[in-house]
Amino acid sequence: MSKRSNWAIPYLIFLVIFVALPLILIVVYAFQGQNGGFTFENITKFFTDGDALNTFAVR
Repeated sequence: MSKRSNWAIPYLIFLVIFVALPLILIVVYAFQGQNGGFTFENITKFFTDGDALNTFAVR
């Protein structure tokens, strides 16, 4: 590795910790039920709840 590419390592670590990891956790929690198993319940609840949809689309 060249000296210049070594400067990218701290930025890569920052990106993983503060950008990629939180996004992955959001996706994991979105598909996780109360008992910790995989479910689509949260996703269907979001698309059927009017208040949740109003947070993204103004009527």
